[in-house]
Amino acid sequence: MRDYAMLETYYATGIRRMELGNLEISDINFKTKKLRVNNGRGAKDRLVPIAKRAREWITQYLQFSRPSLKTFHSGQTLFLSNSGNQFGETQLSELVKKYLLMAGYDVNAACNVFRYSAATHKLEGGADIRQIQVYLGMLIYPLRWCIRILLTQS
Repeated sequence: MRDYAMLETYYATGIRRMELGNLEISDINFKTKKLRVNNGRGAKDRLVPIAKRAREWITQYLQFSRPSLKTFHSGQTLFLSNSGNQFGETQLSELVKKYLLMAGYDVNAACNVFRYSAATHKLEGGADIRQIQVYLGMLIYPLRWCIRILLTQS
C-alpha cells in the first residue's frame, strides 16, 4: 500500500525523488488538495496540486500501513522505509525501478520517468507550460522534456 501511495504521489505531482522522501504528514493538505514541497531544489518552497487518486492512496497508507512501520524515531516523515526511517535516495530509486521493471520498462533514472510523464500528461491535458514549470520547480526546461513536448505536439 505504501509503494502504491508513493508511486501515485510521484505521478500526480511530478516532484523530485528527495522531495518525496522529505515529505512530512503535515505537507499534505487534503482540503486544498495541495502538497507542500519544503526546501526543494534551490532551497525553494512550492505548493503542488495533488490528484484525488493519490490523496486516496495516501489516506489508506496513513490509516493502515504507516502505523505498522512507525518507530520512535520516525517523526512526521510521511513515507517510511521498512525500518521505519526516512527513505534514502538510493532506496527510492531502487523501489521505483523495481516497479518499472515489473511493468516491462527497463530504464535508467526511474524516478524521472514519473516526473517527466506527469509533466507531459499535464501539458497534453491542457495545462499551461509555465504553470507546469512552477509545479515541477524548474528554472529551465530539461532538453529531453522539451523534445518530447515538441514531438507530441506535431
